[in-house]
Amino acid sequence: MKKRKTAELKRLARQTLTGHYGTPMAAMVVMELIVMALLIPFAWNITPDSSTRDVLIYDGAVFIIGQISAVFSAGLIRISLSMARGKEYGFKQLFYGFKNHPDHYIIATLLLMILALIPAVPVIIVAVLSLWLWNKVLLGILIAAAGILMIIGEILIVLRYALVYYYVQEQPESRIRDCLKQCSRQMKGQKGRLFYLILSFLGWWLLGMLSLGIGYLWIAPYMTQTVTYFYLDITGELDTVPEAEQMKGVYVDAVAQ
Repeated sequence: MKKRKTAELKRLARQTLTGHYGTPMAAMVVMELIVMALLIPFAWNITPDSSTRDVLIYDGAVFIIGQISAVFSAGLIRISLSMARGKEYGFKQLFYGFKNHPDHYIIATLLLMILALIPAVPVIIVAVLSLWLWNKVLLGILIAAAGILMIIGEILIVLRYALVYYYVQEQPESRIRDCLKQCSRQMKGQKGRLFYLILSFLGWWLLGMLSLGIGYLWIAPYMTQTVTYFYLDITGELDTVPEAEQMKGVYVDAVAQ
């Protein structure tokens, strides 16, 4: 299987999006506006003096809205995959996840949240030890070590399962646990590539900040499309496409042909 460099994947993404930014851009904006509209009523009354009850209600709302956002993300992926494969796409695909096994994306999100707790175990252990450990120097070293381990662990888990929504979407009849396993298996030896790909957008995100967020309208679809090509690359799907078609920046579904 040919492994394409980040620069090539980004080139394919740019050429696919050129003249077609409107749909993914509009979908992303609408998704963010809906999520924001759902959250504002709960965030409105949160102040430093808010009661525990209000804070718990807000946290519960954030959790639920987070699951809704995950289902919306499935729609953004649907649009991106359709564009990459040269298939028909449209704004209505933003709601694809709500019509096609929304529970799958919610379950996947919950499982990922549980997996993300694993790297926090060293921190919890150190917190418990701090009740009996009075040596401040040793305690400081343990806290620093536990914190570093947690950060590294979180990054590895994020990279390991970063593409799980793609597998959930493409294999709707599979169990979520099987999708997680397949994603993990496919990402063996690929986590470094994905990490580099993400870092390559750091400059773009900084420019987005300098533009008061306006630049994100172009940057977010660009990054999503690049990650989509990364997914097609590691699954071997891009290998079925003639090089001439790839040079056009449009992935024509060889199977459909």
